[in-house]
Parts: sequence; structure tokens; C-alpha cells
Amino acid sequence: MWSHCAFIAGVFLLLLSDRRVASEDPETWWSIGQEELRETLRTVRNVNKAKNVVVFVGDGMGVTTVTAARILQGQLKGASGEEGYLYFEKFPHTGLLKAYSNNMQVSESSASGTALFSGQKVNSDTVGLSSKATPKQCRGSQEFSIDGLLQWAQANGKSTGAVTTTRVTHSTPAGLYAHCANEDWEADTDIPSSEQDGHCKDVATQLVETSPGNRLDVLMGGGWTKFLPNVPNAVDGPTMKSGCRADGRNLIEEWLAEKRRRGGNHSFVDSRESLLQVDPKTDSLLGLFSAGAMNPKLGRAESSTEPELKEMAVKAVEILAKNPNGYFLMVEGGLIDDSHHRGLAARALHETIAFAETVQAVDAITNSNDTLLIVVADHSHALIFTGYQKRGTSILGFGSRKLTDQKPFTSLLYLSGKGSSGDVPRRNISADNTTAPDYQQQAFLPTPWAMHLGEDVPIFAKGPWSHLFVGVHEQHYVAHAINYAACLRNDTLTSCDSNDITA
Repeated sequence: MWSHCAFIAGVFLLLLSDRRVASEDPETWWSIGQEELRETLRTVRNVNKAKNVVVFVGDGMGVTTVTAARILQGQLKGASGEEGYLYFEKFPHTGLLKAYSNNMQVSESSASGTALFSGQKVNSDTVGLSSKATPKQCRGSQEFSIDGLLQWAQANGKSTGAVTTTRVTHSTPAGLYAHCANEDWEADTDIPSSEQDGHCKDVATQLVETSPGNRLDVLMGGGWTKFLPNVPNAVDGPTMKSGCRADGRNLIEEWLAEKRRRGGNHSFVDSRESLLQVDPKTDSLLGLFSAGAMNPKLGRAESSTEPELKEMAVKAVEILAKNPNGYFLMVEGGLIDDSHHRGLAARALHETIAFAETVQAVDAITNSNDTLLIVVADHSHALIFTGYQKRGTSILGFGSRKLTDQKPFTSLLYLSGKGSSGDVPRRNISADNTTAPDYQQQAFLPTPWAMHLGEDVPIFAKGPWSHLFVGVHEQHYVAHAINYAACLRNDTLTSCDSNDITA
């Protein structure tokens, strides 16, 4: 039986949904369809060379996540929600990517990121290694290292950067610069003793020691523990916090020393305040704002010293844009995935909305004539949107149909995760506050961590050669299309070829 408070809340949501729903008549729906057609017909192919490329990766941002976030965004503004769009959904060209890895039907971020950035499908759990590498086997893996967009951009004299809300050594950003048999080997203490034979470097070490990581001009996110030695009570300064490294190295100081050796102006920042004060004339910037992943947007304390994703992305563009040869930048909304893994739909959707706001902020300071913007998910997630709710019903609220067990359910559920009751009867959630930031939706399969889905993932594009991203493609096609649009490798087909097949 519903509690009195839950009943009142339900009535309020029902009244609110009725108020938010517009009473569109047939003529209005017809006009909407006609305007969408006109907008599509006005789309003109841009065949300029892509001087700049920004790839936005919504980690775990499957189609259901996009749909639910779109609705929540509208409802937060007082609308019914279904009729709106996330900013990037209005990009002129949209497609789907087949996100399986070389050896697995359902992929994960390391293999997906490597595919997106290298142009090759690889084995799951590996980073920057070809499909010949054996996952989690260090010896011999380095001979299978592959390059990708970061190397190609740097070889063309472009500035390069990466921004993420998770650790900068995490799977997706690592796919840009690292070569590792296990995505989890982010620090020396993450590599098991059986594999510590001197043949493999951890991801953080690769970032500061080897190309292309040590040639990144901008790198921001979380994860300072992977760069600092384990020194208890080390609180003397931003680069002297205690980390997890056993080798005694301070890789932040080493990064700064190497940059200074090359000359120029270089900065390390560890707070929002210090980031906002960075002069765009700075040649290179390293920002590490948390010990691990950064805090999610929903529920973040107002006193938080961490910047928002859009603030990091805008600062990155300001610094990189000084280069007359252009730049390549990767921006990851990494906490979409992290929230989904924990079964926290509200947090995942707010992260997706923040991700869309980041795309909008970057679009506002770039030029579509010479800048290719790509928004893509690396894989999907186990979020399900079901029921037969009336239009305008809270996306974080309850479904409208009775189930066979006569217990209520939420519109958003998870296929797997901690929210499962296992073999016991499903819990009655009628008195739950389903809109709370930390509310964990019910799940079907009992797992400690919600699993990814194997469905195709969306891609949205705007700018030079964005029409290349229409249709259904293999995930690794993205790197090939970017290479074509930006003319990065002269040994492959590019739009700069004199015998261009599109002419």
C-alpha cells in the first residue's frame, strides 16, 4: 500500500504532467513535420578540410540514455520533455556504430576507445594494442603497439588535448596515448607481480615518458593518485599529495620538468579557481582535480573545488586554438558510464545533460567552416525505458501499468546491477523517492556492477565532412573518416588527394 506522502507526491506529479503537456492539434503536428523537412533540405555538405577536430565521447551513452536525458532536460525546464532535443541531437548528420570488439560481442571502453582513435578493432581489456595482443599478458605485448589520431595529428604539427571527468589514465583517454595489455594497469601498483618484469610500463608512466602522451598540450581530469608516490600525510602542495605509486616517482613534477626543458609556459592546476585563472597563452596545461574520478554533477557540493566538464573543455580549446596548424581534442563525459554501472539513473542523466551543455559551449567558440565536431558513445548501457506512461510523466517517476506482482515499477530500470532482488520476490518500492540523486533503480539480473549492452551506439556530427558519419558503420570507421576529413596521413585516402573519389 502506498504511504500517504508517496500518494500526495504521485498526485502532484500527475497534475504537473497534465499541466506541462501541450494540446497540439493536427495542424501543429503537420507544421512540425514540415519544418523538420525544410531544415533537413537546407543542409549543405561541407567539404572543407577539417583544420580542427573535437571528439566528444559520452561513455556508456546509449540511445536509451540519450532519450531519457532529453526528456529530463525538458522537464527540468518545466516542459513535458519528449518534444525537446539535447544540443547535439540537432547536428545535421547522425549514424550508428557497431560497437563489438575484435574478440567480444559486448565491448568495453578500452577496446572501444582504441577502435575510435586508431582505426582498428582490438581485443577487449587492451589499450593501444592490435588484435594480435593477448589481454593481460605483458610479455611481448609492446610489439603489437598501434598508433592513431593523436600521433597523426601531432605529426601534422597540430596541438592535441584530452579532457575527462574520470581519471586521465582511465580506459577512454588511455586509448589515445597508451599501449597496455590491461586497461587497469594505470599505476605501477596496478600491475601484478607476475607481470612486473620490466617489459610493460603503467599508463601514467607512459603518459609522461613516451610519445604521444608526453606531447599532449592539454590534459585535464581526475586521478592524481596514479601520478604520486605513497607518502602518508604529504599535504605540502598540489603536487605533493599522497598517491598510490610504489616506485617513489612524482610524475606530475616530471611532467612539468620535461615541459620546462622544452621551453615555453606550462601550468599544473588542481582546482576550479586555478583553472579559470590560466592564461590561454599558456603552451601546455595539466589539470588533476581529484584523487580518483571527479564528483558527479548531481549532488555535488556548492563548495566543490572541481571544475565542470564544459569549463575544462572551453579552456582546452582556448589554449589549443592558438596553433595555426589546428588541433585535435577529445572530451569525455566519463561519469555517464560510472553512474550507470552503479545503477544510478538520475546521476547518469544529469551527466548526459552536462555533456550536451559542454558540446554547446565548445560549438559556440568554434567555427563550423573548419572545425569538425563529433559526438559519439563508446558503448551502450543496461538502462531500460519502459511502461505506458502519459506524455509528461516524470522520467524518474513510476510506470503506469500494473505488473503481475501488483507492485509499482519505475519508468527507468536496469537489466543488471545491484538493484536486483535475485531469487527473492521483488521489493515494493511504492514509498521510495525515485527522484533522489542516489536512488538505485531496480534491476533484473543480480550483478555487483551493471553490465554494458551490445547494441549499436549513436554518432552525431557537424562541420567539414560530417556527412561521412551517416548510416551504420563499424566503430573503427570513425578514425578513418576523421583522417579523411583532416588529411592527417598522406599514405591513405584523404580529402586532400588530387584524385578525390568524391569529386
